[in-house]
Amino acid sequence: MKDDYCDRLTIRVPAGRHEIAIENIGGGVFHTGHYLLEGYLERRSLADVQAMRVGDQAYLWVRNTEHTWPAFIQKRELEPITGVTARLPDWLAKARVKVEWWDTERGTILSTDTAMADPAGVLSLNVPSFRHDVAAKIISLSKE
Repeated sequence: MKDDYCDRLTIRVPAGRHEIAIENIGGGVFHTGHYLLEGYLERRSLADVQAMRVGDQAYLWVRNTEHTWPAFIQKRELEPITGVTARLPDWLAKARVKVEWWDTERGTILSTDTAMADPAGVLSLNVPSFRHDVAAKIISLSKE
């Protein structure tokens, strides 16, 4: 779309790392409403996993990437996400932990379980089925 006041510009960028700078080198006013980056990130999973460890505890948040503000406003029904495994490194080899899975919408515990890190110190957790997001509180039962 192009007219005297509005121009839509498409730039194809090859794969690889790039830095793109947008500059106004003219004398007029430059305004952009938004940038649309298509194909920028390959989507491999609908689950976005974030974790933080503090001492002998860790906190995990797993969210459905399709649970967005527009989806919420449109009351879009999301399919449950299943089969997600979160792998957390840097635990003691064979460390035992207590895992509390939380329903973040209700603020209640869904389940409590124990897990053990592998010989390399990687803790693998099977995330329960969820539609929007789920969280975990992980407490070490082993002395570090």
